[in-house]
Amino acid sequence: MSLVHEIAGLPGTPPWVRRWALKWLGYRVLHEARLPDGGSLRVLERGTVRRLRFGEAWEDQSALDRAAPLRPLLPYTRYATLGVALPPRLDRVLHLGLGGGTFPRVVHAAAPGARQEAIEPFPEVVDAARRFFDLPDVVEVTVATAEEPAGAPEAAYDLVVLDAFSHAGLPVGQTEASFARLHGLLRRDGWLLVNATRDARTAVLALHRVFASVAWLKLPDTDQYVIFASDTTSLAGVRARARGLAGRLEGDVEALVDALSWADGSILALSATVSPGPAPG
Repeated sequence: MSLVHEIAGLPGTPPWVRRWALKWLGYRVLHEARLPDGGSLRVLERGTVRRLRFGEAWEDQSALDRAAPLRPLLPYTRYATLGVALPPRLDRVLHLGLGGGTFPRVVHAAAPGARQEAIEPFPEVVDAARRFFDLPDVVEVTVATAEEPAGAPEAAYDLVVLDAFSHAGLPVGQTEASFARLHGLLRRDGWLLVNATRDARTAVLALHRVFASVAWLKLPDTDQYVIFASDTTSLAGVRARARGLAGRLEGDVEALVDALSWADGSILALSATVSPGPAPG
């Protein structure tokens, strides 16, 4: 990582410095749009890699290497991939928050026949995902708030993915009441996946009051967590499903199983090498 990249990424760096850094680093702006809530989005490109960013943020919301579309460029994507191996089937998936559609691409590669639905509050984001980030045509997108997934049927989903943030980077829908509503959308052996930052401990505790099993993976060198929650008390077949993804997805999904930490009262281990960890925070 260059010094310019490090300086531009520091908190409080003026927007003009970041715009200069983008040019110096060789990025070109493919697309810009204003959002109804006063924010904005930009699609950047350098070489074969495209990045979606909100406002003047230096962090990527989504990233796509057009030469290797399934290569996980962001740690969140690599760790969240475990979510496609947890449910015993992957027939129907709901995404709350779309971004560039990175995870829907992962699901489509793992289970091409799965019905995928997404709820995204901003049509500008949907447009960017379809035009610049190869969002699969099979993904049915509804423009609505992720906090109230109106119309989503009860007990219908094998996997619900909550990855919704405001343009200021604040998590959306990560309350006990919201988790309880999402719990009702899942099949009995379904799983909820949550992209959590900042106060991830509060999210884990709230989830643990709603779900029987809660586990998480901590992303290295960040305060970001991928949290998994379910009422299932059996993980039979998870390793086999993770192993079976090797030919369809990049990365060792099976290795992520051993990296899980489990909240007290949940399933504690899949093997002797796994032990419960402290709640993040």
